Amino acid sequence: QAEDGIRDFCLSRGLGDVYKRQYLNKLNSESKNNYLKEAIELFNDLKMHENENVFSHNDLNANNILISKNNIFFIDFEYSSINNKYFDISKIIDSLNLNNSEISKFLFGYGIEGNTKEVNKKIKRWSLMNTYNELIWAKYINKFNKNFLNEAYLKLLASKIKQQKL
Repeated sequence: QAEDGIRDFCLSRGLGDVYKRQYLNKLNSESKNNYLKEAIELFNDLKMHENENVFSHNDLNANNILISKNNIFFIDFEYSSINNKYFDISKIIDSLNLNNSEISKFLFGYGIEGNTKEVNKKIKRWSLMNTYNELIWAKYINKFNKNFLNEAYLKLLASKIKQQKL
């Protein structure tokens, strides 16, 4: 079951077929780790909300937004695919560290009226999924490039997951 969850997780990210196979092989060796099992469980729960799927950037953060006097441009679309709208919403809220007032304005601009408990819960759960995703990528990168990312960064992500789960 874990391998099916890993496969679904990988296929949803928009990676090329060759990378998907490499990614699956590397992650299968990690399938005994709790963070991966927890991420798969969360992902399987979140993907049940397919009625909220939209075209998603899937890497929306401050570094992929260019702002000029009168225009806003989004760049770096290589991970774009169909995904839940709260994936990008939670990613940009975290990236820009928005406060409650800014979140309400952002959601209104996105066409979501009100920062309700239900909306807030979706944002928090997708934020947690984003952190799991970041940790999985970091561990994957370190498997191919021995210790490319330092251990402190991996610990920071693990700590962030613990805080987000509270």
